[in-house]
Amino acid sequence: MSYVCPNCGETLESGLSFCTKCGAAVDPMGAQSQPSKQDLAVLQELSRRIEFESKLWVIIGVLQCISLVGIIAGTYNFITASKNKKYADDILKRPVGIYNAFDSLNSWIITLLLNVFLGSIVGIIGSVYNYMSVRDYVKKNKDAFDRLERYYK
Repeated sequence: MSYVCPNCGETLESGLSFCTKCGAAVDPMGAQSQPSKQDLAVLQELSRRIEFESKLWVIIGVLQCISLVGIIAGTYNFITASKNKKYADDILKRPVGIYNAFDSLNSWIITLLLNVFLGSIVGIIGSVYNYMSVRDYVKKNKDAFDRLERYYK
């Protein structure tokens, strides 16, 4: 049976008294009293990126609403900004289902296509930011989000 070091997030075999990676004292029975500092830092960074993205979608929405053609995409982007801001706050309270939320490309493709056809280049920039910054970050930190989910379930 394995468990996680509460200091660095390293996966350890049961029975160890010290982490093999960082040397921190660990519960030899494998009981994790709280998430590791490293996993919490990953969660904080994701929240920061999503919150930045929500601000970006507000700016994009304003720019699009200035033109009549972009008003539909702008409205959609305001809604996306509002949802992202709420999600950035929610994941800090209960980080469950994060990887699955970003695993699918469906919402990203819909947002990108809507901005390509009804929006403008600024909407495409927002979609690219989402893919390259937020979604890519989640994919790279899947193990940390899995550990957090196990702890908070």
